[in-house]
Amino acid sequence: MILPLCLLLLTLLLPCGTLLFSFFGYTFTLTSYNIFSLLTALLALADALWATHIRKQPSSWAELLLRVLALLFSAVNPLFYLVRCRNAVVALCMLLSFGFCCYTAILRSKHLLAKVLCLAFGLLTPVPLCLFLLLILTFGNLGKNTVVRTVDSPGGTYQAQIIASDQGALGGDTLVRVKDQGRDHDLLLFKLSKDPQTVYIGDWGEFETLSLSWKNEKCLLINEQEYPVE
Repeated sequence: MILPLCLLLLTLLLPCGTLLFSFFGYTFTLTSYNIFSLLTALLALADALWATHIRKQPSSWAELLLRVLALLFSAVNPLFYLVRCRNAVVALCMLLSFGFCCYTAILRSKHLLAKVLCLAFGLLTPVPLCLFLLLILTFGNLGKNTVVRTVDSPGGTYQAQIIASDQGALGGDTLVRVKDQGRDHDLLLFKLSKDPQTVYIGDWGEFETLSLSWKNEKCLLINEQEYPVE
């Protein structure tokens, strides 16, 4: 029970953390996506080996439920991991963990129908999953935001950022975002960052001549016009 439970918790971490904290206006990020994806793949492999060579008695319903949930979330995990960290190592680890979870769920299922459903899910899911991974790795870096200049508020509570948002062939924008510097939390395994407030959207290239300063702690001056900060 311990291995499938740990595997399920690990596969739940990023999707649930991302969705949960987004409701409170925070961005949830892992300290290292490479390490977490590798750890997930290794744990899935260990569970598969344990289920194959060590665990001989029939699985309980609780254990089967943990394995099925781990399989489902191992198919969802790549959507969250590769949006944040686009590299081949993470993609490979995600695919391997899905394959190991699928194998273990089929092996430990008690009934033929459950085995068939897990097998069908394992055969059908990799096609759209691989297409998604290919699209992310190929086209995921076309859009790029570059911080051109930053200006701290008089009290240091906020930081205004001029951002050049390059969208490739689609054009781009000039953004001014305000970040609350006192609401970021480093919790060792993951980080919580307060989502910045976008107070200005301008044309591409405007960042080169944009005037930016603070009138006071709660008011930003952009091209001499006042923009309140909430």
